Amino acid sequence: METGSRQKNHAYQESEKADRRHIRQTACKFTALAAAAVLAVSGGFASAGMQTQSVMAARHDGAKPYAVTSDMLNIRSGPGMDYRVIGTITRGMRVNVYSMRGEKENRWARIRFQGVTAYVSAAYLSPVRKQAG
Repeated sequence: METGSRQKNHAYQESEKADRRHIRQTACKFTALAAAAVLAVSGGFASAGMQTQSVMAARHDGAKPYAVTSDMLNIRSGPGMDYRVIGTITRGMRVNVYSMRGEKENRWARIRFQGVTAYVSAAYLSPVRKQAG
C-alpha cells in the first residue's frame, strides 16, 4: 500500500513540475509579445525603466509625436469605445499621430499599431515638443 501512495505522490510532483514549466514558458512568450508590441506601437521608442528616446526617422507623412499621459491607454480598432481593444500602451510612451477626429471631449487620434491603422483617445495624449539644441 505504501508503494501506491509513493507512486501517487511522485505522479503529483511530476504534474506540478509540468504545470510550473508551462507557466514559465507562457510567461516568456507573453513577455516577448508584449515587448514586440511596445516597440511596434512606439515606433522604436524603448521603455522599461529607461529614458525613452526618439527615433525621428520612424515618422511618416506629417505624423506628429505625442506622449501618453495615462497609466494605461487602450489601442482600439476604430475611433470609439465600441471598437475592440487591440493593444495597450503606458505612460510616457510615444506614438506618431496621423490625424485627430471627433469633438473636443471625444477626440480620437489615428496611429499605426503593428502595421495597421488604430486609434487611441486623444484625451490621454500630450504633444511632444522639440528639444532645443
